[in-house]
Amino acid sequence: MSGPHETLEVSDARWRQAQAFERGCWDSSNRRNGLLKLGKRVLTSLARPRDFARIVRFGDWYCGDDWNFWWFDAFDGYRVLPPHLPRALEVGSGPYSNVRLVRHVVRIDEITCADPLMQRYLGYRRTWVASQARRNRIRAVECPGEALPFGDGAFDLVVCVNVLDHVRSLPECMREMRRVLRPGGWFVLGQELTDARDFARDDVAGDVGHPIKLERATLDAQLGGYTPVLDRLLPRERGRNPSAHYGTRLLIARAS
Repeated sequence: MSGPHETLEVSDARWRQAQAFERGCWDSSNRRNGLLKLGKRVLTSLARPRDFARIVRFGDWYCGDDWNFWWFDAFDGYRVLPPHLPRALEVGSGPYSNVRLVRHVVRIDEITCADPLMQRYLGYRRTWVASQARRNRIRAVECPGEALPFGDGAFDLVVCVNVLDHVRSLPECMREMRRVLRPGGWFVLGQELTDARDFARDDVAGDVGHPIKLERATLDAQLGGYTPVLDRLLPRERGRNPSAHYGTRLLIARAS
């Protein structure tokens, strides 16, 4: 049973409000994408040699990054995943995607990126999802996580990182991801958690862009049918936004 500060489902109107907020944020941050912005990103990284080395190593010549490298480190570089998985799906990929880094660790034959704002993202210049879709290197699909237009067991890997607090219905989204993942397939889940102390903050309780709020026990109750391979909870001080989230759930598991 969820606590009084938790929210697992919202109305369609509330979800659309959150999506409008999200769309506005992405439009603003990608409005001036181009060689000048890319050059600024590369020059800024020179002051942090590790960041510059990663841009070169991953061929990451794009205008932004949605904390994807932060999640890469949190998941220990996804090293527990097998070296080859034929078909991968990222739910809520955004314009930059976490699979863009996973694919440097795991050979993936077919990549599908799904997001309810996908058509918007495909119009952004110098972003990973748009550039790969234009070259037919990935399949880009516009859909919500609650209604994935794929067959049962269609994928060997499903990635859902920094997404569940944006959805309309957490239980429906979890059921859909489990449905499209084949038995024995791999599931990567990264999610920030919110407790009563966090929710007492006005900027958390009134956060338009993140309608879903949940704690670990509530999230874990949705994770039946998986066998953990990497199972970790980062404490508040190691999270991306310590003032708003008491912990960060990291899970790589296999579907039973």
